[in-house]
Amino acid sequence: MTLSLRPYQEAGRDFLAGSEAALLADDMRLGKCAQSISAARKIGATLLTVVCPASVCETWRREFRKWWPGGDYDLQVWSYDMAARGKAHRWTGIDILILDEAHYLKSSKAKRTQAIFGKKCDGADGLVAQADRVWLLTGTPMPNNPSELWPMLRALAPERILSPRTGKPWNLWQFVNKFCKTEYNPHAPQTPRIIGAKNHDALAVKLDGFMLRRTMAEVKPEVPPLQVEPLYLEGALPKFAACSPEIEVVRKALAEDGVDGLRKVAAHVATLRRYTGLAKVEPVVRWVKDWLDGGGRKIVLMAQHVDVIAGLCEAFPSDHALIRGSGTSRGRQASVDAFHTPGGPRVFIGQLQAAGTGIDLSAARDVLFVESSWVPAENAQAANRIVSVQDPQPRIATFATLAGSIDEDIQEAVRRKTADILRIVG
Repeated sequence: MTLSLRPYQEAGRDFLAGSEAALLADDMRLGKCAQSISAARKIGATLLTVVCPASVCETWRREFRKWWPGGDYDLQVWSYDMAARGKAHRWTGIDILILDEAHYLKSSKAKRTQAIFGKKCDGADGLVAQADRVWLLTGTPMPNNPSELWPMLRALAPERILSPRTGKPWNLWQFVNKFCKTEYNPHAPQTPRIIGAKNHDALAVKLDGFMLRRTMAEVKPEVPPLQVEPLYLEGALPKFAACSPEIEVVRKALAEDGVDGLRKVAAHVATLRRYTGLAKVEPVVRWVKDWLDGGGRKIVLMAQHVDVIAGLCEAFPSDHALIRGSGTSRGRQASVDAFHTPGGPRVFIGQLQAAGTGIDLSAARDVLFVESSWVPAENAQAANRIVSVQDPQPRIATFATLAGSIDEDIQEAVRRKTADILRIVG
């Protein structure tokens, strides 16, 4: 199947392809991976390095295979933690360095920032010095205030922040004085406390041509109302489960009868399903925490097994609302109301069958199926919990997939059927 970019993604691809240093700051879930890979393909890059959160390393590898199948390129994907330890400096002469979730580099004092931008954030002794092109991707370029833009501008576009008086790039505090509101900090008198932004228009001029940003609202006409996507997770089944004869039962059922075959054997592979769900908990938690730390909006997590749900709840002890199989209708509504409350829980955790019908979860625009139902219509119903008539912004349903396991085959089949149902009947 030939994949094609949407018009706004073609514009993003061309923006990156025409830039040696650029920031693609599209809203979350608008396909920054696809745009950057397509841009690399367009210019014929052969040596590529991606640095990203550990939770999405495998997703990046899959996205390259998806958007550049059979490409004549060498790719290395490193987590920010590995980059901070110097692991990503193995290659020199990198054609393109892609820095995903670039808000991870907002602090000039952080080890990972210095490993990538250099100790002085001037690019001289950092990973960026080994690359011909550097593309930054993030939906939240300044999570808190404009000072968080300084490391990337100083390292990659110093000509944009030159002092009119000295002709040299502003240091961090000169940049702060220009673009941040500050107040006296009694705990550190020499370091003012940043409380906001100022000179917005002047900062926008500095970023013009370096940053491209489109919001979900701006590109809504080009985006389906409810997208269905995979999320590939790095993890492993326990050894006994990875060698279980239940795997062959599932494989045979899929081969003979697809998702219908899965339903027929479900009762015979209960152990495999449970341990697959448990194996996803840790990588899902990492991904969700990265999502929230990056300024991500509220999110719904759907699962089935009691111990999987318990693991998710434990990871977000004071930041979740919950509906599971047991509970009263009043308790269910209280959980829904809490999730809708501004400043309330950012994570909704639902047992798929119990929370998959009859409730409104449209405070979120994203649902992640940690465990999916082998009845695709149930997934479609659950995904529709986040759809809103009052707020017709596009929504995204993501299926967590344990890479390199039988779960890949299962989730691909289930995801495809779920997407078909959503496209045809909504």
